[in-house]
Amino acid sequence: MIGAMDRAALAFIGWGALFVLLRPILEARLVTHVLVEYPLLLALGAVVGGGRCGASIQAWNRGGASGIVLAGAILTFWMVPRAIDTSVGSIDYALVKFVSLPVAGAALATSLPATPWLARQMLAVHAIAMATAMGWLYLVLPQRLCLRYPRNDQDEIGVALIILSVLAFVVWLVHFSTSSTAKPEATSSSRSVRAAVQASVR
Repeated sequence: MIGAMDRAALAFIGWGALFVLLRPILEARLVTHVLVEYPLLLALGAVVGGGRCGASIQAWNRGGASGIVLAGAILTFWMVPRAIDTSVGSIDYALVKFVSLPVAGAALATSLPATPWLARQMLAVHAIAMATAMGWLYLVLPQRLCLRYPRNDQDEIGVALIILSVLAFVVWLVHFSTSSTAKPEATSSSRSVRAAVQASVR
């Protein structure tokens, strides 16, 4: 079993390698910048901070609401084309990105398990819709949104976002249909167990 300190050390090594070695490669293309570097940073934060919070944080984050809002604000900021551009040209912005996105990953990993089932489904649909809208904008707008990348990079990420949105929607639809049908079965079985316990008591 890998302890918390070991996970933190491994994540820090991965963070350093990502910042020093892989960052220039990933940020050379818009699609790898947003769809590879961002998820890697979120995953690092989830590995280190996910599921490990004190009672004070749990009280502040009831139902996962505060963590979801924090992660949503961070992700929304770093999806703005101007912020993407600035993080490539400024080391200060790059450092802020490399700190804030892992924070968002930790917040999501901690908050999503505490979020009610229906709220998680609504968040998933909202995220898919936002990714679809961003992909559509990247494709249809004639001007370059990210000035540090050529126009064909913009078309590439637009197509990638739409394809990923369609795949994510299919996965969500399958998961939603199976989980929603399983809920009544779980409810009926729990009622049967409850009735059997009450009958034995009597």
